[in-house]
Amino acid sequence: MSAKTVPNNAPNERTVSEWYNQLSAVYARQTGNTTYNLVAAAIRSTPGAITHSTILHDNASGPGTATLAAIDYLKQSLRGSKEPTILKA
Repeated sequence: MSAKTVPNNAPNERTVSEWYNQLSAVYARQTGNTTYNLVAAAIRSTPGAITHSTILHDNASGPGTATLAAIDYLKQSLRGSKEPTILKA
């Protein structure tokens, strides 16, 4: 097994990228959506802490769950205002 593969308990091994993509597709279901719920609760508990001009660095190494919670919050709290700008790295 090379450093670029993850054991699959099958004849063929998956690359790290393939393993991550497969895992991230079901991340919310596997975690009971706890990451999203915790981030959403933290954001709601600090009104005004996130605005349309906030720069959010979601470096949790997941499928962007924290960012999604922030975007959903902004869409609800800023209705009729400027939509958040999403920059991709």
